[in-house]
Amino acid sequence: MPGMTGLDLVAEMQTSLKNVPVIFVSAYKRAEFIQRALRLNAVDYLDKPVDPTELDNALKKVFENKPYIVLASGSNNSKRFFLLTDIDERFVESDEILCFQSSKRYSIAYFTDNTNRIIRSNLTNLSGKIPKDCFLQISRQFIVNLKYVKCISKSLKEITLKGGIAELKVQKVFPRILNVLIMNNRIKN
Repeated sequence: MPGMTGLDLVAEMQTSLKNVPVIFVSAYKRAEFIQRALRLNAVDYLDKPVDPTELDNALKKVFENKPYIVLASGSNNSKRFFLLTDIDERFVESDEILCFQSSKRYSIAYFTDNTNRIIRSNLTNLSGKIPKDCFLQISRQFIVNLKYVKCISKSLKEITLKGGIAELKVQKVFPRILNVLIMNNRIKN
């Protein structure tokens, strides 16, 4: 577009039209650009050439009235976040993630549809990007989605996660975390 970028256009649109869903389609993959798109409440950010399945998923998010990105500068209240995986870059909803597992310099994201992806970030870096009210680091190796904690075993220091079609047992959970989860009625014994 001569004279302005897609980001400029969306920023200008938002001054007069509130709550208009926007799906960014771009060949531009720099992190700063993607973060600006997030701050403009983009529903999704698709790479060119567009994969029809990804476009279909983005459109479903719009038409199913799923809450899309609501990020203010310096805020991490969104339930949606950006992940750089071993094969792509994607926006994910918190509810799509069962947990993250440490894997040397990287992490593995386990999804509720029983798939997983290598994430190009360690757990420490990830913890700054994910919604803090949804996820909790329960051991040196795992950050879990609290929504999917279904049962615990204090004697085994183990938590069972179940979401969608995925189920996973996480062992070597910090004892203090087990106690906190029980005390806060996060799970039933």
